[in-house]
Amino acid sequence: MIVFRDIKSGIIIGCNYKVMYSFFRISKRYQKLCSTEKSPPLIIPEYLIIRHPFERIVSCFYDKCRVHCQNNFKIQESQVLFANILGLKSPFHLQSISFETWIEKIDRMKIDPHLLPQTYNIENIVNNIKLIMMEKDLSILGKIIDEDFSKKENSTKHPSWEFLIPKNMRKSIYNIYITDFNAFGNRYNWE
Repeated sequence: MIVFRDIKSGIIIGCNYKVMYSFFRISKRYQKLCSTEKSPPLIIPEYLIIRHPFERIVSCFYDKCRVHCQNNFKIQESQVLFANILGLKSPFHLQSISFETWIEKIDRMKIDPHLLPQTYNIENIVNNIKLIMMEKDLSILGKIIDEDFSKKENSTKHPSWEFLIPKNMRKSIYNIYITDFNAFGNRYNWE
């Protein structure tokens, strides 16, 4: 989790490297206070921006297997690992695999920030943090701190997960994000 302080309001906001991080990092309005990946943050945020796990997995697939494996993008380390797991000769061949095949092979492989839990070991304190679901609640936080979150800094366009993820694949994705489903699922009625 990365924790930022809004200089204007003083409010402390948490996110992870794949949920709103670029927005906060680029803006001069937010001061980075601490960063941790696998332990609780030293500073507990008032608000934590989270994203539905199904949105995260679709975003990861499009980011790694559709957009960033084209010739005009620099290949990322995780793409090399994904290609190896899938038995592909080159990360550029990631474009040829289906979403279903990709999900079957990457189950439980934590080789990209998209696939890590959003909680980063904060399960014990998450009840004391106000959760902001990126897809539904971001405008609420925007009103509280007087910020326009409609401009995305690092956003891969992709179809909605409801159209891409059939019901028979959801168990595999649940297993990848079990920590997030346990921490946040009841609050948001995640499937």
